[in-house]
Amino acid sequence: MHGYPIRFLRGLRLWTAGLLMLLAATATAREIEPGAAVELREGRGLVAIALDAAVPVSSLKIDRKDGGFGGQRLLRLGHGRSLRLLELPAGEYRFSRIEIGFDNQPYWYVNLRKDGRLDFKVEPGVISYAGDLDLTASGYGIFHTVQRDRLAQLAIDLDTHHPGLRERWPLRWQGVTPDRFGQFMTRELAGTPLADVVKAADAATVAEPEKQADAQLPILVRELFADWQVSMVRLNPAGDMLAITEQKDGRHSISVLDVATLQASLVYSGDYPVYQMSWAADRTLLIGVDNRGRTSYAVRLRVEAGRAPAFDLLTFPYDGWFVSTIGEDGNQVVFARPESGGGAGLYRVALDGKRIERSQFDRSRRLDKGLEGWSDVVTDRAGVPRAVVASEDGEYVLKTQTGADGRWQIVRRFSNEDRFHLLQLAPGGNSVYATTDIDRAQNELVRVDLADGKIAQTVLALPGVDILEVLTTPAGVPVGASYLQDGRRQTHYFDSANASLHAALAQALPDRSIAVYETSRSGTRALVLASDETDPGTYYLYDAEHNRVEQLLSRLPAFERAKPTRSALLRLEASDGTPIEAYLALPSGRGPHPLIVMPHGGPIGVRDTLHYDPEVQLMTNRGYAVLRVNFRGSGGFGRQFEQAGYGAFGTRIEDDVLAAVDKALGAYPLDPKRIALRGASYGGYSTLMGLIRFPDRYSCGVATAAVTDWVLPFSSSDWAASPVARDLMKKRVGDPATQIDAVEAISPVYRYRQIDKPLLLAHGARDRRVTIEHALRLRLLLAKAGKPAQWLPFEKEGHGIAELDNRVRLESAVDTFLRSCFGAGKPAVPATAQTPSP
Repeated sequence: MHGYPIRFLRGLRLWTAGLLMLLAATATAREIEPGAAVELREGRGLVAIALDAAVPVSSLKIDRKDGGFGGQRLLRLGHGRSLRLLELPAGEYRFSRIEIGFDNQPYWYVNLRKDGRLDFKVEPGVISYAGDLDLTASGYGIFHTVQRDRLAQLAIDLDTHHPGLRERWPLRWQGVTPDRFGQFMTRELAGTPLADVVKAADAATVAEPEKQADAQLPILVRELFADWQVSMVRLNPAGDMLAITEQKDGRHSISVLDVATLQASLVYSGDYPVYQMSWAADRTLLIGVDNRGRTSYAVRLRVEAGRAPAFDLLTFPYDGWFVSTIGEDGNQVVFARPESGGGAGLYRVALDGKRIERSQFDRSRRLDKGLEGWSDVVTDRAGVPRAVVASEDGEYVLKTQTGADGRWQIVRRFSNEDRFHLLQLAPGGNSVYATTDIDRAQNELVRVDLADGKIAQTVLALPGVDILEVLTTPAGVPVGASYLQDGRRQTHYFDSANASLHAALAQALPDRSIAVYETSRSGTRALVLASDETDPGTYYLYDAEHNRVEQLLSRLPAFERAKPTRSALLRLEASDGTPIEAYLALPSGRGPHPLIVMPHGGPIGVRDTLHYDPEVQLMTNRGYAVLRVNFRGSGGFGRQFEQAGYGAFGTRIEDDVLAAVDKALGAYPLDPKRIALRGASYGGYSTLMGLIRFPDRYSCGVATAAVTDWVLPFSSSDWAASPVARDLMKKRVGDPATQIDAVEAISPVYRYRQIDKPLLLAHGARDRRVTIEHALRLRLLLAKAGKPAQWLPFEKEGHGIAELDNRVRLESAVDTFLRSCFGAGKPAVPATAQTPSP
């Protein structure tokens, strides 16, 4: 949503002042001050307005939808969360405008009138609430407003600032998506003061968890969860230079290394991470830095024998990212620049001058005229966009441009369940390569005709396996495709030369997942990344002329304390015959070992692999076996398996997890009386449902960022504003508007009395995917039942734990919690780990 400058309205001040005087004279709204006595007049109700703003807000305007007066302008809201309580005549209202600035000096405004999801109703004799308004900024003058359902938090705030109010008038949710939690909570509390429940819930907060853990744990956590010291390496087309992105002590850098002389030049160093790096030509490197926007640079190198490369740095004047390179000399690129009204425009930018001129970004020079809302684009070698995937009227479409007139035509429409990803233009220019599962059993590599959008050729199809990435020559010819099978990355090559190269690398680097990132133009050098469960990745340079593999850099330094372990692959069938794949890692020692079951997040389209996972390695190093399960709905196994997860949340998915537990117990030395669940996001939800449904099988649970009420995401998640995402979630979970009973039946908050085992909840206050309201609802109910969950909040974290210090806090709390859960049978911390064998 775009914020419009207010300065151009200064000439209308007299008119505006007169209108405000008229509004003040005819207004029928009344703001209720904290602690003030309230007596509602007939035909009126109360409405709670909450705004959570990341930028200073000078006012929020509310209007009646019928156009009459009687709305309200709330002033000086500041930034952070603010709550106002109004008395209004019954009727339908809307949030119409937010003014951003200090006091009465707004600099921008955001028009909310077009967003029907922000409309609300005021009912007589009740306290109406339509959710918090969450205002964020994503760039200069670009603001986004979404609705957040924080019903439990609002009840606490009302009792704090307006005591006794909820006893006199019921609190009622008025959002677009129904939410009956308010009524449920009122019934469950049964007269118990909410303040007492809050106090009991807060008393279970984990204080200074690092001090409760042994001294070795933080050291081990910092080693295993450290940021990669090398995040990207790229080989230029000539094969004589490497670009290397590194991170150390919070600083990010890019160096260019001459392969022959091993002399390097530092071309970038700063506080911001690198999000994009690629070679446009032998001596032109393109880089993008994420400094709360997207700053891009072109590095033009000058190489002299015996000296480190010299360079010129060209800075792009606007945020954006590189889409493609024009020609082979690297002197022009196609650049995507975010537009003020939303979306992004494509521009042809020359790199052969002394600077990047702003005139190259004049809107009249856009390459994608007539296109809006595209998310995927393919250009030809001249930089002309030829095909895009775009959002149009709530659905996705494939548009192509084949004629000289530059007109775009829709050649294919997609359902919200179809996968379709454009790759690049095929030789000849009349078709494009893409991956898709449309009318197919799995994601396949295909060639699509630009004239009619039909699939002209299936290039590669692997039964029951989804294609992930495609390897191509600079001319756009596919030479291979990667996929996941048996938990590891695999590559299928179409030609014998590349297949022989991969075979030679596999022999030189056994038992590793091999990825060939770039091959030189001559084919004599290749940049290779080898990885496995014990190593997040090591880069190698392969010299075909001498058949030699030279180690370059590792993403992480060699572990000093951790003893990494590999997992065994388990295959099983669920009770209905669905094939399930799982991975089991064992600690050292003879066992029986306590078991940590770790369901993954998602759950649809996400999966576990046999690649490096610091959580798994930490658990095994602390003496626990770890089981991960690719239950139905997981990605990579084809369309049917993925869609088998629809309607299986909290039911068949958790049955699959338990079936894998039984398989592991029957084949390995595990202790059936010491099994805990641990997961994040959907994995956290699965943890809760496992404790609810199978209390005799699981001893305790750790749930991070867990979904506790499936109604909430429809009104309070970062995807809730997308009609496509909402429709897809209705298929996966159920529609709260028509299936509220079924949705509540799979929501842990409504089954909280069935949670009788110890529980540790962790959540980030800035989580936009699964808001912290999820945790608050469950915490209140468990505290009322006399079973408060241990609570570990993170004020500055979002959907996951990003900061290493916070990771130490979390793992310290988890370690203490698990040892308390397992009691006298707690595992001894092993010196080494082992690879399980059947």
